[in-house]
Amino acid sequence: MSEGVSPQKVDIVPGFQFQSTKSNYTVVKELGEGGFGSVYLVNAADGKQFALKITKMWNFLPQERQEYGKRFRQEYDHSTMLGSPYVVKSYDFHHIGGNPFIVMDLCSNGSLRDIIGEAIDEQRLKEVTFGILKGLEALHNKGIIHRDIKPENILFNANGQPCLADFGISASVKKRHT
Repeated sequence: MSEGVSPQKVDIVPGFQFQSTKSNYTVVKELGEGGFGSVYLVNAADGKQFALKITKMWNFLPQERQEYGKRFRQEYDHSTMLGSPYVVKSYDFHHIGGNPFIVMDLCSNGSLRDIIGEAIDEQRLKEVTFGILKGLEALHNKGIIHRDIKPENILFNANGQPCLADFGISASVKKRHT
């Protein structure tokens, strides 16, 4: 996004179509919304389904946009280089009206938050714990510290396997952070 250019407010609804340099996409439905953006189920031109995470840059103050845009791009970069089945993988990065988006794995079985309080058998508990630890191991082996592990950032894919998500505030051990 160019300096001084305000991002446009984007109204994304089912049927909304957009493109990047990698594919054309069609929005199926909204999966969730937060203060910084929203997540949607999208179909790619090849028929595959993904999750679209798009920022609401129009909600940010001008002085905040560059830093948040940098962190969002870092999230994409980190998730493309890991190659772990225990980490949500990103496939595409682009902009809609000055608002960056990431196209990533669709984790259609909810988050750890959804199952807290439910009765979970010992074997399933071990599987979930193992998956979380394997995801953290993959990050740490690449020198990345997640810094935002919480139930909402542990998603379950179609097979029920846990996958770490949301690297917006992750850090590289090779860089100094305060």
